[in-house]
Amino acid sequence: MNKTLTVTLLILAMTDSTNNMDNAAKEGYDLAEQTQKQTESALKDFQPQKELPNFTANPNEADFYQHSSKNRQCCQSGP
Repeated sequence: MNKTLTVTLLILAMTDSTNNMDNAAKEGYDLAEQTQKQTESALKDFQPQKELPNFTANPNEADFYQHSSKNRQCCQSGP
């Protein structure tokens, strides 16, 4: 009798633990999904000209990097 009761209690404890793990996994999944949606929305709606002072989409420095990469390509080709 004592052995049967112990086994029964052990099975009930394991079942309860499994349900708790399922609930925790679902909560984690829901949180991750919500965070992903918020992040995608923030990136999609981001307007740097409103958020960053003195932001310019085409700064003067952009020409420097374009010319620099062209020079690097021509110099890397061997003889």
